[in-house]
Amino acid sequence: MAVHIDPDDKKVPVCVRDEYIIYIERVGLANWMHADVIKWTPAIFKKFDKDLDTIFEMHGGPMFIMINKENKKLQKFGKMFSFWPYKEVQCYDGITRLAFRRA
Repeated sequence: MAVHIDPDDKKVPVCVRDEYIIYIERVGLANWMHADVIKWTPAIFKKFDKDLDTIFEMHGGPMFIMINKENKKLQKFGKMFSFWPYKEVQCYDGITRLAFRRA
C-alpha cells in the first residue's frame, strides 16, 4: 500500500498494512498514536493488537491517544489495547478531550 506523506504533517507512519495505518506524532514531550482503519474484522483486531505491542515494545513508552469525552465507543476501543484514562486536556479548539496513556 502506498502512503502519501504530507511534509507539513507531524504524524509519522510506523506500521502500514492494507487494513490500517498506525502513526506516531511527537507533541512536546509526549508521543501520540493515531490510526487510520480501512477494514476491521476479528482477525485484523489480533494483527493490530500484535503490531501495537511490537511498536510499544520498540518505543518503550509511554504512548498517548486523545479521545473525545462523548465517544464511549472509541474509549472502549482504546482500553482494548491497554490505553487507560490519564487526564482531561483542554485542546486548542476549545474542546475538552480525554488523554489515554499506555505505559
